[in-house]
Amino acid sequence: MGPFLYSSNSPSQSVSRYAVYGQKIVQDLAVAASFIGNPTDIASGDGLVAVIDGTSSGSQLSIFSGDEDGNLILKNAITIPGAINGVAVVRGRD
Repeated sequence: MGPFLYSSNSPSQSVSRYAVYGQKIVQDLAVAASFIGNPTDIASGDGLVAVIDGTSSGSQLSIFSGDEDGNLILKNAITIPGAINGVAVVRGRD
């Protein structure tokens, strides 16, 4: 999304944001989003970021959009009663 990259951090139950300046990548926000479970999968595309986080009781899929400053805005979150693995982002037709 623009000049930003995001990484999932399972131990801290968060996603971090990095700014890309040419060939330089700098962490500019340690916690861009927080989760109840451990985020293990992350994907982005078409202006969206999808994150799967899990707990012992199930998983959650969170979909974010981003603003021009790279801030993540939660669009939707879906709870899944079991473990899931892997996520991809494909924007639907409006």
